[in-house]
Amino acid sequence: MVEKVWLVTGCSSGLGRKLIEAISKRGDKAVATARNISTIEDLKSSTVATVQLDITASQDELNQRAAEAVEAFGQVDVVVHNAGFMQMGTWEDLTPELVQAQFATNFFGPMNLNVSFALSAFCAAFRSFADFAHQRAILPHLRSRKTGTLVFVNSTSSWQHFAGVSAYGASKAALDRALDGLSREVGPAGIKTLSLDIGAFESSLILEHKAPSNAPPSEHNSQLMDMLKSYLPYVHANPVIEVEKLANLVVDLVRGEGVAEGREIPLRFPVGPDDLWKEWSNEGTKHIPAALPVGADALMYVKEVCQYNLRMVEQWEDVIKSADVKKPAA
Repeated sequence: MVEKVWLVTGCSSGLGRKLIEAISKRGDKAVATARNISTIEDLKSSTVATVQLDITASQDELNQRAAEAVEAFGQVDVVVHNAGFMQMGTWEDLTPELVQAQFATNFFGPMNLNVSFALSAFCAAFRSFADFAHQRAILPHLRSRKTGTLVFVNSTSSWQHFAGVSAYGASKAALDRALDGLSREVGPAGIKTLSLDIGAFESSLILEHKAPSNAPPSEHNSQLMDMLKSYLPYVHANPVIEVEKLANLVVDLVRGEGVAEGREIPLRFPVGPDDLWKEWSNEGTKHIPAALPVGADALMYVKEVCQYNLRMVEQWEDVIKSADVKKPAA
């Protein structure tokens, strides 16, 4: 396979670091990023560059950092949106500022960075920041190349919310819905998207929950939050997913190797229900889903939600259809 250049956000620890290692072992190049660049300087090598990147920064700064990433190896083929944090607290205890901070990192950050990369990170011909800042002008060039993969490290919380971390779940669900539209918008240009709804794995995000600050719980929520805080270290110590295996899985999915050999990430832009049905009934086994649950716990949550929704619509079908426009009798 042709060598790829990856950009990975949130590489100071956990999955981000493991991804850089896995990418290098496959013979690809990578640009590792972190808010504090000193935490990733040890990753530097002839095939790994480092760039300071805070995904909550202004669009102008994101554009500049994206330009630096492209400059490192002349192009970027894969962008992995891995940076994120988990805000603890119930809805009634969280301040608007805390909720906004959660969405700024987990939702708006990746989507804003996409503006930088979906439009121009794949264009090696534009080297200077002056050219790069006017990236919207080169969208036709990117689309003419018909290439690129956007990977989003999402969470099973987009399927199954948990009390005490509702804002986190909401930010992940928002990202999931946005990607559903994004995949259809950029798919026809040959730009693929892959969202990974990942279950529990050993992560500092779980152990330290890396929030800028946490809201003190109301008296009636204190027991819930105490239980949650005592449970998170257990989840960290007893992960369902091995981080190293997860990192290798991501590389497999993008490169079409290992468990993904012979399959392709679909462009995911069926026009109507007939096309959607044909895609999955006839060729579903050949495709990697654009949104893929990862982990036994993720599988359980997705099955539970799907089974519940199916039962609900079947039981309430008469009510659901009760407001339909009545068609004249034939």
